[in-house]
Amino acid sequence: MVQHYFIGFKIPEKEAQQLDHVRSTWNLQATHKVIPHSSDLHITLLYLGAVEDETMQRLSERLTDLQETCTSFDLTINGIASFGSHRNPRVVYVSVEEESKLKLLQTNVKMIAESLNFKVDQKPFVPHITLAKKWIGKEDLNMEDKQVDQMNFMIKQFSIYSIHPQKIPSYHAIKTIELKDQ
Repeated sequence: MVQHYFIGFKIPEKEAQQLDHVRSTWNLQATHKVIPHSSDLHITLLYLGAVEDETMQRLSERLTDLQETCTSFDLTINGIASFGSHRNPRVVYVSVEEESKLKLLQTNVKMIAESLNFKVDQKPFVPHITLAKKWIGKEDLNMEDKQVDQMNFMIKQFSIYSIHPQKIPSYHAIKTIELKDQ
């Protein structure tokens, strides 16, 4: 099996545990095939897919350059949303407030990947934390009663993650890039 990767950052443990606790009261395992483990809650900056070792080395080196230009930032969780129908959503996720430094980081990561000939998704960037995916429900899901408290946390780094779907946690950082202090 070919190794797949993405670039992103994990949600801090305290906030991930809080999200996991709230999510556990919603019975999403009855409506969705995949419920990510709390240690896998993250925001994806860019999905890479399968990558050759030599290309990964070049990408890793280029991403390290972002240490000099991108700074740490605060992120605020601000609600629950979904992709797909509200009655039977493909993905249930936690949304985050718009943050210019997050958008700049994602844009820079995307530009670096494009310069190395990665096939990059051209859809608009929607930063989110997936709580459940792959709808399997038999009855509609009531999204209106799903709420999370607002949470703030600092993002000081991002990583390249290898994906291991049969393991827990499923995502393993192979390279971490520290951001400059604010």
